[in-house]
Amino acid sequence: MPWTIRGSAMRATFLLDPQTVTKSPIMLSSPIPFAMWGMDIMGPFPPATAQRRFAIMAIDYFTKWVKAEALAIISKKKREDFFWQAVVCHFGIPRVLVTDNGKQFDNPTFRTFCANLTIEQRFTSVAHPQTNGQTEVINHTLLQGIRKKLDEAKGLWEDEVPKILWAYNTTKRNPYKQNSFQFIILDKGTHSH
Repeated sequence: MPWTIRGSAMRATFLLDPQTVTKSPIMLSSPIPFAMWGMDIMGPFPPATAQRRFAIMAIDYFTKWVKAEALAIISKKKREDFFWQAVVCHFGIPRVLVTDNGKQFDNPTFRTFCANLTIEQRFTSVAHPQTNGQTEVINHTLLQGIRKKLDEAKGLWEDEVPKILWAYNTTKRNPYKQNSFQFIILDKGTHSH
């Protein structure tokens, strides 16, 4: 069986060869529902009612459940209120919050907010946003939906955000053949298949 050993050694050499090592960032995930969330801010968009030009969003890494809200300004209070109301009040205090290292999230005030809730804050590089893949996927989905609806909705893109989220949250996209809505709303005792 020397050829098997040699073949295995060749495969091992190939796997360890620095020329073949992928340099792409590691994707983050969570094995526990609502334990790890990603959060980001998008915009500016054309002004909607009340001069709302930004969208803030959060996504759970396990269920892929997304929450989002239109904002006129990106302030400390708006960021913290959104996270508190959209995530903590509905799903509990997560263990980890993943954000980019932009000034909206990487600042003493927001770090203190997370620390007071005992949330570990993890940062992804603005230069490598793909490391926060979950957040980037929903950003792309929201942007596509908003762009598509801007002409139809006559600039009222904020009215389309709940519709886009409903479509996203009720679309099956995981190995369990369930959508985010089923993960959160239904349990094994309330439906049959």
